[in-house]
Amino acid sequence: MGLFSRFATIVKAKISALLNRAENPNETLDYSYEKQLESLQNVKRGVADVVTAKKRLQLQTQQLEQNVVKLDTQARQALAAGREDLARMALERKTAAQTQLQDLDRQVDDLDYYLILARWKLGVVLEQGYQRAGDDEKLQMFGPIVLELMKGAAELAETTDYRS
Repeated sequence: MGLFSRFATIVKAKISALLNRAENPNETLDYSYEKQLESLQNVKRGVADVVTAKKRLQLQTQQLEQNVVKLDTQARQALAAGREDLARMALERKTAAQTQLQDLDRQVDDLDYYLILARWKLGVVLEQGYQRAGDDEKLQMFGPIVLELMKGAAELAETTDYRS
């Protein structure tokens, strides 16, 4: 076993040395830059999708809130008219709507959590490219983007009432 392990180590070292000689640092940096731009675009698309879903949930929340007020008014009117059966029915529907509102609020908080996570993770990935940038102007442009992503994630985290 010792002989085979040593042989495998020598072969790996020789292959690694050959690849190091064949590798062009500029091509590697360009490839890294392209991959990070792709990641940035994908996350931006994903964030836009999540923001759209959040807006949709917020509209549903507004509609349900209006419905709760309407059902409460109907229950009061039914009681005033002496129709306890209708009042009870309106209150049951109001309770169901309030439960839906709580679920929607949780879903909005979940979306906020995913937005925070997406921005933070992308910031970490881009920071790695920025740290390797050296004199490469293309990769150095990620510095301000990283700061913007991290700032946006922190601001959203401050305003979100996420419950796990």
